Amino acid sequence: MALLFSPLTWSAWGPFTFQTSRILLYALYFAAGTIIGASAGGRPLLSHDGPLARHWILWLNAAIIAFIIALIPATLSVQHPVHPRSLDIGAGVALATSCAASNFAFFSLFLHFFRSRCPIWQSLSSSSYGIYLVHYPIVNWLQHAVLSWDFSGRAKGIAVTLCGLALSWSLVAILRQTRIVARII
Repeated sequence: MALLFSPLTWSAWGPFTFQTSRILLYALYFAAGTIIGASAGGRPLLSHDGPLARHWILWLNAAIIAFIIALIPATLSVQHPVHPRSLDIGAGVALATSCAASNFAFFSLFLHFFRSRCPIWQSLSSSSYGIYLVHYPIVNWLQHAVLSWDFSGRAKGIAVTLCGLALSWSLVAILRQTRIVARII
């Protein structure tokens, strides 16, 4: 996709906005997350004593290095408007690698350091995939609802984040009460 679209190109489809050059990456991440999360064999990967949690320092260093490397082609392509197409491809690959490394780093950090027995955190953890699935339209509608508010952007952002989380979490809790939906989310 980096051959067809610049990493800075965005597209919209109805209320959904996405980075055009990364649409296949989004699909790959979604499919991988679904497979890992739904399979019983995927549980050890995301356990507190699994490979991600054990190698957290490796993933943290990989994320930092990948981010620094991703800055190079991105900076060059912005500084030089006329540049070879290979620079766009390099920027796309470097950005995708940096995003993947950062995701694994955050997973590994949370799995290694955060082991709460708090019922609220356990509920959030068990509902997280469902929240991911339903949050987008809720947050999108909330953003439109607060546009006319006479508050700062920061206050609006905090309100949308907190209300979006609360509404998404509540919806998932209600949906999980049904037998069909409970298997999916």
